Amino acid sequence: MMKDQLQVTGVWKLESWIHEDVESHERRAVFGEKPNGCLVLTSSGRLVALLTGAEREPPKTERDRIEAFGSMVAYSGKYRLEADRIITRVDIAWDEAQVGTDQVRHCRIDGDRLMIETDPFVSPRFGGRMVRSFLTWQREAPESA
Repeated sequence: MMKDQLQVTGVWKLESWIHEDVESHERRAVFGEKPNGCLVLTSSGRLVALLTGAEREPPKTERDRIEAFGSMVAYSGKYRLEADRIITRVDIAWDEAQVGTDQVRHCRIDGDRLMIETDPFVSPRFGGRMVRSFLTWQREAPESA
């Protein structure tokens, strides 16, 4: 359960991102076994998220750029906490369809890990079936001066 904003404030590194089929419970690593990701939650209520697939190569062709777009997620907005949920009103995103939406995530903190779960949604990666996402983030240690 999220008690207050101070618990989530900070910089988090993505450890894993799994989609689970709601019906079959089949699980898949969305962007590979070692995806890249950074989640920043500020004390002023701003969330910035950037996630990319494991071992991406720099794009060399238009087709490569299209594939790179499909192996990333990036958005930002003002967030608020409600019980065990972080709700972000997206104001900028890699996918314009996300702008103006509320992204609701269920979460809990266990030590230096932030576990996030989405509500079920239709996933093109699962052939249009309903899935839930499970993300595990590790708190980044503060840098020394």
